This record gives sequence, C-alpha cells and structure tokens, in this order.
Amino acid sequence: MTKQLIAALLLLTPVGHAATSISGPLSTTHSANPCEDNACGEHGACTPVGSSYICLCDEGYTGALCDELDIDFCAADPCGAHGQCLASSRAYTCDCDEGWDGMACDTCDEGFGGADCEPCPCG
Repeated sequence: MTKQLIAALLLLTPVGHAATSISGPLSTTHSANPCEDNACGEHGACTPVGSSYICLCDEGYTGALCDELDIDFCAADPCGAHGQCLASSRAYTCDCDEGWDGMACDTCDEGFGGADCEPCPCG
C-alpha cells in the first residue's frame, strides 16, 4: 500500500474511530460494497478501496480484521529496577538481573540476600 493511499484513508476515517492500525487490502469481493459483511468486526471501520477493503482499527486493536489486542505489556514497567520486561502478543515475562527472582524481580534468588540481593557468604 502506498503512503498516499494510507494518508488518503486516514482523512476518510469516520468520526469516533482512531485510525491507529491500518490493515489490508484483505479481500477481493464481487459485491458492490466490499464492506457489507462488516469484515472488520466491532473494533474496526471498513473502508472500501475499489473492489477490496482495508480495516482502520480502533485504538488498542490491530490485525487484519482488528481482532487482536495491541497492548504494550511492558509500559507499566512490571519488572521494576531489577529486571528486563520481555513482551509477547499476549503476555510478558521478566528477565531478572543476577541475584533477583520473582514475577516482578522483587525478591532475592536462592543464594542471594540482603536489601540488594548480594551473594550470600559461604559458610
């Protein structure tokens, strides 16, 4: 899809719809109105483009049919100061710094202790 077509479609975005994700063209149909089947579902606005269409997704949704959540699971910094957030399309995991453990990298790993999760002295 060309930049000009994308820019033109953004200008055609219906009031109340945020064009945060543009997908398509998805389908060629023989119908006079390629959007008559509401292919973009309840989270997108269908825009005819010749005999095909594109979906302009509402904010927070993405995908060819605007049926996938577009969430940045790491935006709230769930791993805190002692871990790196690794997001997938459906969840996140924390890759904790050495000495740290837990879902949010907020507890000491085995063999570490103290306020800074330093290695425990060998006894």
